[in-house]
Amino acid sequence: MIDCSAPGYPRVQSFIPRALLHVKQGLRLAPNQSGMYFMARIRALKKYLRPVRVYPAVFNENVVERRTAAAQAMQARAQVLYDAWRIYKASPYRGTLSIVRASVRPWRLGVVDDDPHLGWDELVGERIQLAHMDCTHPEMLEPRHVPALAKVLRGWLAVNDRVKNERNPALTV
Repeated sequence: MIDCSAPGYPRVQSFIPRALLHVKQGLRLAPNQSGMYFMARIRALKKYLRPVRVYPAVFNENVVERRTAAAQAMQARAQVLYDAWRIYKASPYRGTLSIVRASVRPWRLGVVDDDPHLGWDELVGERIQLAHMDCTHPEMLEPRHVPALAKVLRGWLAVNDRVKNERNPALTV
C-alpha cells in the first residue's frame, strides 16, 4: 500500500466536538482572519446539506469545460468509483501487509490521525511492515521521490522472495 488508509481511518470526531474545535480555532485568530475562517467553515458545511453528493468534483464548478460531454463522462465515472469506495466493506487479510507511508501529513482539525499503520491493524492477521518517505502523499510518486520508493519496494520484494524460496526450495531456479 502506498500511503493508503484502512476503511474508516482516519477517525473524524463527531459534529459537535469538531464544531467546538473550529469555534476555538476561529477565536484564536486575528479579527479579520477569524471572519474569513468562519465563512470558509460555513461554506464547507454546504456539502453536507446537498441532497446528492457528487465526489470527487473532477472540474471546478466555474469552469466552462465542465459542460463538455467528456467532462460529464469523467464526472460520472468518478461518481461510480466514489460510490463503490463508499459502500465497500473490507474483509480480514491473513497475509503480510506492506505500507509505505508519507511522513509529512496534513493536520486537519477534528481528525484523529495517530495510528502509524493507518488503521490496518484490525484487518491484517499476520504482520505489517512499514516504511516512511519524507514527503507528503501527493509527492510520493514525483520523480525526485521515486528512487526512495523503489528502494523500499525492491528491499521488500527481495526479502519476500528469499522467504518464499526457503519455504519451497523446489521452486528455486
